[in-house]
Amino acid sequence: MKSFRWLLITIALILSGNSSLWAWNDLGHITVAQIAYRQMSGDERLAVISILKQHPHFDTYFKKPAGLDMPDDEWLFMRASTWCDYIRPERGSDRSQIKSHPINKFHHGPWHYINYPFKVGDAVGAPLGAPLLPTEDEKTDVVQQLKLTREILQKKVAQDPGIAQGVTPEQNQAVRLCWLFHLVGDLHQPLHATALVDPAHFPGPDHGDAGGNLIMIRSNAQMRTSNLHSYWDGLLGFVTGWRGGNNAEKLTADVKRCRTQADLLTHGALAADKLPELQQHPEFVDWAEESFRLAAAVAYDGGKLKFASKKDVDEKRVSNDQIPMLPPVLQEKARATANKRIALAGYRLASQLQAIVRK
Repeated sequence: MKSFRWLLITIALILSGNSSLWAWNDLGHITVAQIAYRQMSGDERLAVISILKQHPHFDTYFKKPAGLDMPDDEWLFMRASTWCDYIRPERGSDRSQIKSHPINKFHHGPWHYINYPFKVGDAVGAPLGAPLLPTEDEKTDVVQQLKLTREILQKKVAQDPGIAQGVTPEQNQAVRLCWLFHLVGDLHQPLHATALVDPAHFPGPDHGDAGGNLIMIRSNAQMRTSNLHSYWDGLLGFVTGWRGGNNAEKLTADVKRCRTQADLLTHGALAADKLPELQQHPEFVDWAEESFRLAAAVAYDGGKLKFASKKDVDEKRVSNDQIPMLPPVLQEKARATANKRIALAGYRLASQLQAIVRK
């Protein structure tokens, strides 16, 4: 009965995630943070925590609930990794109020992704094209923001152009640190670096699929439709208490699940010394290209992926049982890809944090 109930929860969560800006779900992000935490010394962790303690939401979002038995620094690492999803405005929010909202004013949608185009007919190894511009007002991307974030945290930039209203420089250091935690994870989700460009299916101005959000698929015959982006976000599984953050029993289960994932993803073929990419691809743009190549080869199956467009589903030209199912072999490749991306993100996050706190 418990396993069946968990299956229902999992299905519901998959179906509910449809934002083009999310990368991995909470389990993915906290696992990245858990892997990074394990790579760092006690002094390095303390240096990270000393910055986080200046965060404007430290007494609210970062408060550890009574009854949660885990070290404070471990909790803060994991919590920092998901803060950038906590600050998202609710759908339909008044845009004119966002900049003065105590939580939403920190949100920046375009910071989460970069959309290199993968055009129908392109070879998987074709050179990177110029990224599609965001539809939002900010014309920036995750690669640019990671570079800027690192420079701000290293105090190489005097004034942060993205600082929120009413935030001190010390508080902003903690805010930017959370962006570093989160965006390293985001950039390793292949569909946060890619857009499939196909005028026949996507009538928008750039004919892109919004990182898989306009592509509808099924992973099995029993499951209702999901967009491709949400499918990838959930490849590691799900946690149930993290978003609320107050239920110690649920959070304890979430932490246990996260630690188990980190154990699995840091041994054998995914141990740091078995991943040549860590030495070969040191820059943020390298990580973006890795994600793009994997999206082209695996997420889009080299351009052969069978799918229904969201527009056709929404307008009921395609019924649920007509939406193509992902082949089992492709799903196995997707899970293996996601596991490696999370491991790489964790190791790389640790390296970035160490470079910042080591004086």
